Amino acid sequence: MKSLWTVLSVLAVANLVALMSFVGWLAKSDRLSMDRVRAVREVIAKPISLERSELEQAAKEQEAANAKAEAEARAGRPPLTAAEKLQARIEATEIDRQRIERLKREVADLQMQLAAEGQRLRDERAAFEAEKKQFDQVVASLNAGTSDAQFQKTLKILTSAKPQQAVTLLLQMLEPAAPPPELTMVPVANGAEAPQPAPAGPNEQQIGAVVEYLDAMGDKQRAKIMESLTKTDPKLAADLLERLRKRGEFARVP
Repeated sequence: MKSLWTVLSVLAVANLVALMSFVGWLAKSDRLSMDRVRAVREVIAKPISLERSELEQAAKEQEAANAKAEAEARAGRPPLTAAEKLQARIEATEIDRQRIERLKREVADLQMQLAAEGQRLRDERAAFEAEKKQFDQVVASLNAGTSDAQFQKTLKILTSAKPQQAVTLLLQMLEPAAPPPELTMVPVANGAEAPQPAPAGPNEQQIGAVVEYLDAMGDKQRAKIMESLTKTDPKLAADLLERLRKRGEFARVP
């Protein structure tokens, strides 16, 4: 027990010496004075709740003083004369007029935008109706062509023939009925140029008819015919395949 008391005494003395050393360092380094000591004592002596209530009361008193000063300043102003009242009313009326004019301009701009948007929608709808009408006409034409009795007879002959025979028939369909009237100038032996007939070729109607027959065939029959046609005329085969592809995409359009 005596040893414990001795240890506690030594610790207390050491803390006291450290505290006194710290206070001495504060005073020596010009960080502590009697005024600061009194200020710290006053701050610590007043409860926080009391200090808060005093600050709130001071703020209320300041607000009341400001309101009183403003009321006294208003009461001290001379009343407006008739000319001043009239001028104030004119200024207020002008402000209202400018506000109304601005609202009118905004409404007019919105109306112009709505009119332009309505016209754009009408134009788009008209274009859509025209495309739909054209599409319906094409579909009706295709349906009429494939349902024609003569078309079905020719299709039956093509599908029953061998691939090479079917290719021969299709190539005959692509031959022009008469030579085209266009003439081209080609050089002759003496250096002059003489008109010669331009190379003949199938027209769009003939190609379209061949594409319709190919499209109406079964997949296996069409594949065999296209394979044989590729050996005979690969360029024509590629053209017909591309037209078949576009025809399928066009038919899938809702």
